Amino acid sequence: MKQTDKTASAATKTERKDSVTGNEIALVKSSGKTLTAAEQKQLAQCETIIKQGLRAFLDVAAALLEVRDRELFRATHDTFQKYCAEKWGITSRHANRLVLAGEVVKNVTEDQLVSNIPAAVPQNEAQARELAALPKEKQVEVAREVSKKSANPTAKDFKAEAEKAGKVDEDEGDEPDEKPRVTSYTPPTPPVPNTSQPKSNADLEKLMELVDEAETLARKIAGCDDAVKILHDLSKAITRKLNGGSR
Repeated sequence: MKQTDKTASAATKTERKDSVTGNEIALVKSSGKTLTAAEQKQLAQCETIIKQGLRAFLDVAAALLEVRDRELFRATHDTFQKYCAEKWGITSRHANRLVLAGEVVKNVTEDQLVSNIPAAVPQNEAQARELAALPKEKQVEVAREVSKKSANPTAKDFKAEAEKAGKVDEDEGDEPDEKPRVTSYTPPTPPVPNTSQPKSNADLEKLMELVDEAETLARKIAGCDDAVKILHDLSKAITRKLNGGSR
């Protein structure tokens, strides 16, 4: 019986030598793909955090970010979108919102380590979500304004200050009106919409979902390896943009 167990174990684990160090690396096979033993352990640790969920959403956000960026889902799922839906019952868009919320808290917290100006650090995903669409420097400015209004702010407090910051930006971007002409009036030419830049992170999140869906379809079609790689690289580029270009 013990001999059978050893044989079964050998069938699920193999070893190879690292090309640089020469050390033996154990590989765990699953669904025709492999994770190193270290990656398998790391995946288990990340999933434990997600299951405990919400000891603090920051832990969940960090775990999801690592699973996504290192593709630790690849042994069982083709895409991060399918992993989120089938493993946790959430959309990849929601997972990305959690990740972005975690980045907001990290940004404000890091500011507080070097600044003497008080700022309200979001305590949950709902609060942090209200700042996620703002540039990093604006996130800190809004958090400082929120701290002036309440010692125990709510998501509504963060939303109100974020909307004020957005309104200020719009007002500052307005050009002064031209003085009316007495002799004649020529209707101004409507400005051409600039479609090259998304209006907000919400647009990028929608684009991320479309890219995920396209990648999933491409993986099902034979001979589309090049398309899969292009779509995967595009997904990573969108992720970096959502994270403020820091990754």
